[in-house]
Amino acid sequence: MNNFDKITDQYKLSHEKPDKKYSMLPTLVRLASPLENSTVLDLGCGDGFFTQELAKHYPRLVIGVDNSSAMLSQTNQTPNTVYMRRDIFHDALPLGNVAMAPFVLNYPKNPKELSQVIGNISRSVRGRFIGLIDMPTGCSPELTKKFGATKKVDSYTDGSLIDINLYNQEDYICSLQSNYFSKETMEGKLYENGFSNVAWHTPLINQEGIEVMGEEFWAGYVDNCELAYFTAESY
Repeated sequence: MNNFDKITDQYKLSHEKPDKKYSMLPTLVRLASPLENSTVLDLGCGDGFFTQELAKHYPRLVIGVDNSSAMLSQTNQTPNTVYMRRDIFHDALPLGNVAMAPFVLNYPKNPKELSQVIGNISRSVRGRFIGLIDMPTGCSPELTKKFGATKKVDSYTDGSLIDINLYNQEDYICSLQSNYFSKETMEGKLYENGFSNVAWHTPLINQEGIEVMGEEFWAGYVDNCELAYFTAESY
């Protein structure tokens, strides 16, 4: 869907977006914790933005998995990180006690493909699974742009196309596409593929983000967030 081999340099600029730096990153780390002595999977790791942060929280090992060789060429190796080129939809994945998949579950084209990729992930997780998905339901692009993205969905039916523009405040970064799935469909496919205790979570904004951007900047972010976070378990 998105050719990250061609947009590697542009996409890397998205790491400075306020929502990614001060909300997505700390929210995912919070949901993944505690990480001590765990083997952690970062599925769809790209250049390792989330992988490197996870590695600071004392896991045994963080394994970044992605299908883009260009993205993986940008990763930084540390003593407790390993990167693998794999197709998350079809290839066998390494085992982990904790796994997270930022935006990966928006790449299937329809509910059948969604079930297939969740099934593949379920075979590699022996513990907690954290998902971050595009969920542009009722969000104002005029508001969300300053946080880091505008998202337009054709319709709120499973598999509908989402057009995404990423911004660092007023500076345009790049355009992407993903596919919409409702919370009900996502949750149903998780349970169908052996996950349990599915729960949805509110994003946080860390203290650094409040200090750097100002408390007023974040007004309306949580209530109008075009993202959704969940956790689930598989043993």
